[in-house]
Amino acid sequence: MSRVRIGLLLQGGATWVGGFEYIRNLAFALQRLRDDQALDFDLHLLSPRPLDPFVHGELAAEGFVLRVLDAPPSDRQTYWRERGERFLRGSNPRLHTQLNDAPYDFVYPYFAGYRPQADFPYASWIADFQHRHLPQLFSLRQRLARDWAFRLMARQAPQVVLSSEDARGDFQRFFPQAQARARVLRFCTPLRSHWLQDDARAVADAYELPARYFMVCNQFWSHKNHLALFRAIAQLRRALPDLCVVCTGKLEEYRDPTYTQALKALLEAEGLEAHVKLLGLIPRSDQVQLMRRALAIVQPSRFEGWSTVVEDAKALGKTLILSNLAVHREQAPPFAHFFHPNDVGLLAEHMRALWLEGAEGHDPQREAQAQAANEKKVLDYANSFLDIAGFSLPSLRRPSSSMPSQGR
Repeated sequence: MSRVRIGLLLQGGATWVGGFEYIRNLAFALQRLRDDQALDFDLHLLSPRPLDPFVHGELAAEGFVLRVLDAPPSDRQTYWRERGERFLRGSNPRLHTQLNDAPYDFVYPYFAGYRPQADFPYASWIADFQHRHLPQLFSLRQRLARDWAFRLMARQAPQVVLSSEDARGDFQRFFPQAQARARVLRFCTPLRSHWLQDDARAVADAYELPARYFMVCNQFWSHKNHLALFRAIAQLRRALPDLCVVCTGKLEEYRDPTYTQALKALLEAEGLEAHVKLLGLIPRSDQVQLMRRALAIVQPSRFEGWSTVVEDAKALGKTLILSNLAVHREQAPPFAHFFHPNDVGLLAEHMRALWLEGAEGHDPQREAQAQAANEKKVLDYANSFLDIAGFSLPSLRRPSSSMPSQGR
């Protein structure tokens, strides 16, 4: 019997780091399970177009098999992707043809769109329903495009994967007649072996950061709520003159080019430049080391599907100050302080208390505890994915009774 082959379609990039990390972390989890249980399957990372040389080299160095498909998007798909509608990538006709011709036993995440049904088993993925909860952040065309894509997935995909029970509730409410089976796959961040061994202080020194700081790891999109964070800092700056908050993430809001300029203007008007360090998009390895050194990770979002930042913090044993979204509570971080995303005063109070009480540097005891919990969680995550894919362990052969149907 030939080896099972699983193809993971790369998502995101510099403008959607969360999508890229989602696939990367899933691939790491599957690798970890394969090594732990000596499973027999091939794992390929698939890209419809050539990768950035740095990204290609980084993924190859991590041991992944990369396959670049000759399936560039059409002009119309480029048009939508420039407006953030990246999930439409699956309706690329050339990609559809190439995947149909390839001998993959499961492809994820895939969306056939208006194309004929695929000849291979697959599942679709809906990251979140932000356009339904925060419609003011999207144009009418964007909202209609997302609804169109999600409705097609609900009608014709064998399975639709959601990242939380909160999102599955949305899916069932918005598409009550869905024929696709809704599955929840809560992703996590697999710890890399070198993360807890690298010199976090040296990395912080390289960025000329003080010994103590809070950290925010989000793209500068309006729903990430940096505005509330900066207002909290303005309340604290006199009482805590050495307060420092480090922000990573691309300084760009694709839906509103004026947004980041407005945030920078606020920093200048409130005299906060000395308290806020805007690092932009930095290497993942550097980001992790800066998180290790932070007093706490602040996550003030108004909306999330399932937060990679929260999972990173959990994997590193970090304290979190985060908005009291239902999905944040579902993620259940052990060292969490919650606030309503509009309650700037409570956010400031959490920051003040932790600033006065928190010790600088990373906590080896917490990291060791988090590492032990992470090892089990990663294996459970990978096992859950293989169950969705319809594979049985340990032989990793697909039982005929569990093979997902290919839609209607």
